[in-house]
Amino acid sequence: MSDMAASVSRSHSRNQSGDGKMEKLSSREEEVLALLAEGLSNREIALALGLSRRTIETYLHRLYKKLGVHNRAGAVARYLQRAADGPQEP
Repeated sequence: MSDMAASVSRSHSRNQSGDGKMEKLSSREEEVLALLAEGLSNREIALALGLSRRTIETYLHRLYKKLGVHNRAGAVARYLQRAADGPQEP
């Protein structure tokens, strides 16, 4: 994972849910999101993390739900938006 991806991953550990609270991403979800933002395919993410492609698909579905998006482009956009906004308050 690149330095920028690691930094954004740490600051991207939470997202707005419907009630205004931040929903925490698991450390594995953060890893998957960072690799997704680097442009890796599901297969490449699976190989990098030693997981199956189906497991990566499951992580992506969970990420999409937590981030409030419907696809990988939306997830990456949210990731980059959070990077631009800087660290989130606890």
